[in-house]
Amino acid sequence: MKLFTVDVGGSAVKYGVCDEKGTLTDTGSIPLPSSFSEFLEQIGSLAANYSVDGIAVSSPGAVNCSTGVVGGRSAVPWIHNVPVVESLYQVTGLPAAIENDANCAALGELWIGAAKDLSDCCFVIFGTGIGGAVIKDRKIYTGSRELAGEFGLMIIDYAFETNSFHVWSHYSTNHIVRSAEEECHLPAGSLDGITVFEEASSNPVYAKHVDRFYQAAANGILNLQQIYDPEAILLGGGISARPELCEEIMKRIYTRTIFDSFVFQPPQLRICEFGNQANLIGAAYHYLHVHS
Repeated sequence: MKLFTVDVGGSAVKYGVCDEKGTLTDTGSIPLPSSFSEFLEQIGSLAANYSVDGIAVSSPGAVNCSTGVVGGRSAVPWIHNVPVVESLYQVTGLPAAIENDANCAALGELWIGAAKDLSDCCFVIFGTGIGGAVIKDRKIYTGSRELAGEFGLMIIDYAFETNSFHVWSHYSTNHIVRSAEEECHLPAGSLDGITVFEEASSNPVYAKHVDRFYQAAANGILNLQQIYDPEAILLGGGISARPELCEEIMKRIYTRTIFDSFVFQPPQLRICEFGNQANLIGAAYHYLHVHS
């Protein structure tokens, strides 16, 4: 079996062809369509180039896998509250399945990646915001309203005097880059994450915002460890390619904790293996289970 697999992101739609073993080929991307109808037209046209048996979709938002409809909000407003799965079938004649993007990333790693030996774990995906997924007994735990794993909404700091707070997504890689631009009076879009992190040692403004990224990550991961006590917490997104990521987070975790083996065990951190391709692979894995 081969599937046309699609990952809807905030600025582009990635795609590829995936087989039942997780082998991904013919990858590519297109700019994010401006409407749902344009999305259907472009996916239909792309899928027609390949001999595939179905369409697997990774989407932002609160995905209802049973109805094929995406609730909640995301950076892709037209993907919400429309019959994605049914519409893809009508356009292509192919069965389809859809799952949340962070859940797809987790499923890809669970299937053949960094979590293939784990039963209970969490995923934290760093990007435009902070995505996440909870795995219990090698299955996605979705919660009562398909919102489990929305770690980006976790309150990371709170000022009682002003009744103000920041959630974890306020310290995503995208947000700290934009904050560094603003503080340096640079035009929007002039900096990227690679520049900010690599030049932090020589630029005190960059260093301050990079430290905030790591401090927030330490707080969030420490909370996840205490709440769920998973076998491991896996880190993904573009920043996960940086070799110092786990070390910098753990350094800050150790400054927060009075270690007592009866109360606390430090989290075991792992880096995801598949990077930006994990969503495509995980969407295919989800499809295979839905249509098995």
